[in-house]
Amino acid sequence: MISTLIAVLVAGLCVGWSALRFRQARRFNHDGATELLAALGRGGRERAERVASERGGQWAAVAALSEVLEAPTHAYGVAIINEQLGDVRRELDVGAEVPRSAARIALAAGTVLSVLAIARGLQRGGLMLGWAMAPFLVGLVGAVACMQLGRSAERHASSHRDAWNGLRSVFTTLLPAEDAPRSA
Repeated sequence: MISTLIAVLVAGLCVGWSALRFRQARRFNHDGATELLAALGRGGRERAERVASERGGQWAAVAALSEVLEAPTHAYGVAIINEQLGDVRRELDVGAEVPRSAARIALAAGTVLSVLAIARGLQRGGLMLGWAMAPFLVGLVGAVACMQLGRSAERHASSHRDAWNGLRSVFTTLLPAEDAPRSA
């Protein structure tokens, strides 16, 4: 019985950890990339400057746009874009690993606790298979819940990654010509 309670606690913590990461991924998804991409459209540099001034500081994507618009050289602008995309990629990749790890932990804990319950039952001479399997089933349910949260987070991450890739294309068109510094 205590094994089942421990399995419930571990699985609950793993699901909570995955849910927290999913919530963070959804919040990260609202940094304005999709909205900025829609606002910019194919309007060119003038439209980008107008959008940046109207929405200044509202989203992280707008801050990146402002930096790109102020880039003195093409290479510096590309470095800004690459830095922003690297941050997005790192955040999304780390977020994808958390539910997988939590699922493995929940399942492993349930399995170990179930094996211990079986061993304890055999040692006492009266094996109650239902109580011995309960920790495993709790761990399995926790692992499935973590994996579902992970899949949902991946869907959000995919759409977010697509929006930033679209922004990369737009930002690249806004950069000064290669090796032609912008006059200040």
